[in-house]
Amino acid sequence: NRDLQALRAKLESTYGKRASITDYTQTNPTLTRALDRSTRFLSMVSLIALIVGGLGVGATMQSHLRQKMTNIAFMKCIGGRSEHILYIYFVQALWLGLLGSVLGVVLGAFAQSVFARLVANYFDIQILLIWPIAAMLQGIVAGLVTTALFPLPPLLAIRGIRPSSLLQKTFAGESSTARDWASRIAGVVSILWL
Repeated sequence: NRDLQALRAKLESTYGKRASITDYTQTNPTLTRALDRSTRFLSMVSLIALIVGGLGVGATMQSHLRQKMTNIAFMKCIGGRSEHILYIYFVQALWLGLLGSVLGVVLGAFAQSVFARLVANYFDIQILLIWPIAAMLQGIVAGLVTTALFPLPPLLAIRGIRPSSLLQKTFAGESSTARDWASRIAGVVSILWL
């Protein structure tokens, strides 16, 4: 290692700024820049996928609640409080989010191992497969947080469903309280979390 440092110092003194001296202990600067750009690009793609997924979760919850309006009105008729009904649907969404997150993490780990084997066969190198536990936990947490935040605006609209709406033959479209202050705050918090 001392010989390498001595040789490096000698070459730097000889060539100065005219040459870039790189040894086996350093990475190639061009490769490092390319990998950094790729990482930034994939981070942006991941963020966009997270936003689209969150919007899908919110839209699915809103559609599900529209179908369940009579059930919610019935629960309120028999004494259910809005907070308890909101809690029921929120926990239901969290369980589905947990299931989806775990399934996504398992499929991602499987895809990683398949890709690693493909690369190992193509380049004839040996690759050590490890389970990226920290990344897997981060994926599960991101899925749960997305599942918790994006359905909040539709869930908070449950408070506006009246027991008397059970007696109505049809619902007059969108509830007027669906855009109340709590739903707006939940929407802003969902966007700020990103």
